[in-house]
Amino acid sequence: MSKDLQNHLAQYPGPEQTAGSPTHRRMFVGPYDNQDNGFPASSVADAFESIDLGRITTSGGGPATTANNYTFTVDGTGAVSNGNDGYAMTTGATSGNKILVRHNRRAPSSGVLGKRSVAKYRLSINTVASSTSISGFYDSSSVDPVGTPPGNGVYFAITNGAIVGRVRSSGASADSGTLATLTDGTVAELDIKFLNTGSAATSWGEFWVNGVVTPFTSAQLTQMVGLTGNIYHNLHIQATSASARALTVDFCYPTCDR
Repeated sequence: MSKDLQNHLAQYPGPEQTAGSPTHRRMFVGPYDNQDNGFPASSVADAFESIDLGRITTSGGGPATTANNYTFTVDGTGAVSNGNDGYAMTTGATSGNKILVRHNRRAPSSGVLGKRSVAKYRLSINTVASSTSISGFYDSSSVDPVGTPPGNGVYFAITNGAIVGRVRSSGASADSGTLATLTDGTVAELDIKFLNTGSAATSWGEFWVNGVVTPFTSAQLTQMVGLTGNIYHNLHIQATSASARALTVDFCYPTCDR
């Protein structure tokens, strides 16, 4: 983890001042939702807190359901569970079966500028072949981010183990190229950090994989400035063959300035 990100996570709810914006406070990284410790009235973006994995469980066999500020889309016999080894999202054994967990509070995107968003994960996939995971910040335009890619977002796309950082707006993508390659059961630490000021010249973003940073390309900054609508935090795993695939998450901290 970068030193900057360590500080970013450790200092909540410390004060923050973004150029051209009123002083506001960072959201609190706590074990439960809604612990936002008195944000000032000048805050304009909805805040969302860290995912407390112990509170979001459901099982498959039906349409999307909502619980504890999260919306679940679970196909077939898929299920999520908690245990000592992490939060496990295990798909059904039919090609195309997926699990999508979306936090229902939006992150800063269009119309809410000068606010930082950060997401940090430690995760693994049991069998990377014939698997896809699209996790990070993106809109709710599709509950199938493989079949119908998000219209807008900043996220990691992991396909057969290959990790790519992607920024997408108005249906167009700018990719980082392959940042690293997961192997079966290997744990990886992934970070997303970005700030959209409304101008590619002053905006910035980074994808981190196992402590190695890759700044957003100029094409990705252009796409980020073009974000429209609301974006949310998502965890996702999908089987692309007739075998179940499991995404195991040790921790997940999606946070944003409010």
